[in-house]
Amino acid sequence: MCKAANTTIEALRGRSRSIEVAAVRKVFAVLAVEYFDRRVADVAAFIEKHPGSVSRWLEAPSTAANHNPGLVRRTLELAEADFKAGSPQL
Repeated sequence: MCKAANTTIEALRGRSRSIEVAAVRKVFAVLAVEYFDRRVADVAAFIEKHPGSVSRWLEAPSTAANHNPGLVRRTLELAEADFKAGSPQL
């Protein structure tokens, strides 16, 4: 995900409220939960955010995904390539 978004895990975990970072966090959460079957609590713990916040992001997933269709596509392509290479990590 970070590779596709040209960002870092630290940025996702950070306190930044920039529009770009916030959008990447939301897309990350949507993909992790809906495409990779991760639990909301696990995603929240990984990005060091409150589970309630992550849950709210999932209530309107189309907003984040629709504003970043290229990011979603690139992320899924990279994830598929990692999976085929034997490294199925988000």
